Amino acid sequence: MKRSSFLLAGFLALLASAAQAADYGYIGTNNTSYDATTSWSDGVVPGATDNITGFSTANASITLSTAAHSINNITQATASQVNTLFYGGTAGTYNVLGTLTVSNSASLIFRGNGLSLTLHDVVINGGNLDIGGVASTYTGIGNLSQAGTNSITLTGSSANSVLSINVTNSYSLGALNFDGSNSKNVYLDANTNATAITATVAGLSTADGSSGTTRIYGSQDNATAASHGAHNVTLNINTTGANTYATSAQLIDYQPTVNSNTAYTNSVLSVIKSGTGTQKLSAASTYSGGTIVQQGKLVVNNATGSGTGTGAVTVSNGATLAGTGIIAPTAGNNVTINGTLAPGDTAGTLTFNLSSGSKLAFGSGSTLSLTLGTSSSEVSFSTAGDWLTGSGNVSLSLSLGTGFSYSNTYNVFDNVTTTGFTFASITGYDTNSYSASVAKVGNSYTLSFSAVPEPSTYALFIGGLALFILSRRRMAATFRG
Repeated sequence: MKRSSFLLAGFLALLASAAQAADYGYIGTNNTSYDATTSWSDGVVPGATDNITGFSTANASITLSTAAHSINNITQATASQVNTLFYGGTAGTYNVLGTLTVSNSASLIFRGNGLSLTLHDVVINGGNLDIGGVASTYTGIGNLSQAGTNSITLTGSSANSVLSINVTNSYSLGALNFDGSNSKNVYLDANTNATAITATVAGLSTADGSSGTTRIYGSQDNATAASHGAHNVTLNINTTGANTYATSAQLIDYQPTVNSNTAYTNSVLSVIKSGTGTQKLSAASTYSGGTIVQQGKLVVNNATGSGTGTGAVTVSNGATLAGTGIIAPTAGNNVTINGTLAPGDTAGTLTFNLSSGSKLAFGSGSTLSLTLGTSSSEVSFSTAGDWLTGSGNVSLSLSLGTGFSYSNTYNVFDNVTTTGFTFASITGYDTNSYSASVAKVGNSYTLSFSAVPEPSTYALFIGGLALFILSRRRMAATFRG
């Protein structure tokens, strides 16, 4: 009986050992098969529970000769080394179930038109992750996705961190996180085909204390010929739930690296804020495709330039535009509020640097939300001008904070010459005791309050008036008699 127990225990231990993840390094030569046992240390092709710990052959392209692959973790950390995983078929899949790490100025490339790549957590620590083959060939991959609530982190203190994406179809990723003191660049579409795509991310986040310039480009001109046309890329920032993300990343149309042909320089990046969460932007951005706040809140806190690029800005019904930054669309581009405009990040001034032909336009049913108190919020314009339209469409909603006083006057709009602008209603204060009014004073619209007399005061006044009238009538009757 004891012998059987020992045998069973040994068998179970063997099974457990076999099920444990193992580490394998690529030892094959250039253009050899990923699926050949001779390509890997220990003569075993790594599986879904295994890890790829390195590539011993510099600049080797590794062929994925079967259609489906899964791996646990991948680490590419050999200094300045480039390796490529290539699938030449029409319907291949490669799933990284754990963490993909690229560091130490190394590069890892996935390419092949028929390849669908699924990622979980990704860390780029002073390395290059090239999804689609930007650095070597331009065939790209077919599809890209990231599972669950995983993220991509670009970090490091010396070498730059780069994420390049060349995907035929629109794709979705988790949050893009930025940390460290190095420069960090993301290319959302490095495809040479002028195909419009949407890149959806769960949020953009820059860690406290992070330095170095972070740039997110809509596209990258990395082709060897100037024949391709303009790219139209949409960055959809889909922050869900009550999540708040804040980033200092600059959002830019494109980066020309090889050719600056006219067609390519017409490439544009557009931004959509979707999802019920909050995204904060604190950098000056130059993207020109416009900004649509569809859901949740977009908070613009840049100190210079324009936090929303140079295009038009539209806030949909139910969504909110807020912040203490600067919004500076080019001439003729409007900022249209169909939802809520809430200047300040709790409190503060949101500045609009508008040019000729541009307006801050309030749609029917829109709301201007102000905090009043020792720290108040207001809307300001960089230069005086006729900037407002939509009089009578917008309601003024007040939040009374610390230090608020009904005896004070508060700015609503500053540096505006528009006359006759009115609000559909004013709410959020003691309407039983006070009345609120907005008036144009110089180049500002200001809010003030007046006390409403108590009902007893009205009664005494009316009673006194009645006695006065009765007394006069009696006097008149006496004189007539």
